[in-house]
Amino acid sequence: MKREELLIVNRDISWLSFNDRVLQEANDSSVPLLERLKFLGIVSSNRDEFFRVRVASIKRMVRLGKKGEELLGEEPINLLDHIQRIIVRQQEEFDDSFQKILSELERKGIFLLNEKQLTKEQGNFVRDYFYESVQPALVPVLLDNLNEFPVLKDRSIYFLVMMQRHGAKSKYALLEIPTEIISRFVVIPKENKYVILLDDVIRYCLDDLFFNFDYDQIGAFTIKITRDAELDLEQDVTKSLVKKVSESIKNRRKGIPTRLVYDEAMPLDALKFLLKKIQLNKEDHPISGGRYHNFVDFIKFPSLNRLELKQKQLLPIPHCDIPSRTSYFKILAKQDLLLTFPYQSYSYLINFLREASIDPKVISISITLYRMANNSRIINALVNAMKNGKKVTAVVELQARFDEEANIRWANKLNEEG
Repeated sequence: MKREELLIVNRDISWLSFNDRVLQEANDSSVPLLERLKFLGIVSSNRDEFFRVRVASIKRMVRLGKKGEELLGEEPINLLDHIQRIIVRQQEEFDDSFQKILSELERKGIFLLNEKQLTKEQGNFVRDYFYESVQPALVPVLLDNLNEFPVLKDRSIYFLVMMQRHGAKSKYALLEIPTEIISRFVVIPKENKYVILLDDVIRYCLDDLFFNFDYDQIGAFTIKITRDAELDLEQDVTKSLVKKVSESIKNRRKGIPTRLVYDEAMPLDALKFLLKKIQLNKEDHPISGGRYHNFVDFIKFPSLNRLELKQKQLLPIPHCDIPSRTSYFKILAKQDLLLTFPYQSYSYLINFLREASIDPKVISISITLYRMANNSRIINALVNAMKNGKKVTAVVELQARFDEEANIRWANKLNEEG
């Protein structure tokens, strides 16, 4: 019998196959429409992390040369080419899925409008909204005379604004779309079925923003940079881990770009200008896509009170061995308890900690914390236990990827409480 060859699938290619599986959910007609939009958001978020971590690591291997090839088991540059082909194919499928979902939403009476589809009345509302809520948050940066291109924030979206006048050189400006402080989606009132993206609100009012420039044509094209987000921790033994992680997080904001995504409608002159300014070339695999990026925002697409287009909310299953108003310690004295999340409410654990924090027989509480909510009830319960004289030991994972800043904040709070 011939010896069978062992098929080894590269872990990064395998990870992309996993994201294909998420994309299948966005194409599944049995999934409610607004949930399918959420799956597109998850695909986008997953892909961002893939470029921030895995592609960033492979690019580091490229810079290591032969040693990088030995560590990876294959030539890093070939793996990057393979990844690029898959990403381009996935992007095409993603864009196609988005258009299909929009068509189905229209059949259900929900319309995502762009700036060219507004009626006069809708346009008046959008312009008023722009002046009242959007314009104060916009800071255009003129690029032509800048010696140094502004640092583009990781995962933020920008407009490259191109102003053209016949017989003259094009002028360019950079405009960050302020999605951190303004909702990405604007519901046009009265009929409650029309939605416009913040991107297109700004596009509709570009002339109002750049009225003092002399141009025949003006266009805004979305761009997005993804940066190397791997932490580079110094080996300095005199520094605490908290200090090392904090400094590395600051450096992450200026990490080497691992991906540029741009509007496929962007003119070639504008793309060449952009690539030159941010010092990227074709070998860095810029990716063309639709006019909208950062689809993670679509997880919060407004429901417009159309509950039938969302997944029915599942209620937590009550635990048969934990009746209300009963001491957890009395139950545990008789039997073990198994809690299964998310099928059962997380409140059981919170209530257990709360009871432990006031029980006179409890001397100490020890816990390991990996990721915590912004308003963590776990933290509140631990602080309450400390105030009640319990010895509390919390091991906080400072290097929980992309939650490092939050965990350092929580660790400092716990330290302050003793």
